[in-house]
Amino acid sequence: MQAGWLIDQVDTAIQVDAILGIKILVLQKLAFLWKSYFQVASYAAGYLKIILAIGHGLSLRFAKK
Repeated sequence: MQAGWLIDQVDTAIQVDAILGIKILVLQKLAFLWKSYFQVASYAAGYLKIILAIGHGLSLRFAKK
């Protein structure tokens, strides 16, 4: 009786460990995706600022003439 209970507990612990391992892997993948998404967003924001600055400079140049 006692040995069977212990085996059940170990089996349950292994199952929980496997589920947690999968969840941690998924979280790592999500974190990587978020990080790359924010990198792309910051690059896009940088390019947008450059484009807006060029557009602003051109509009000032043509407004003076």
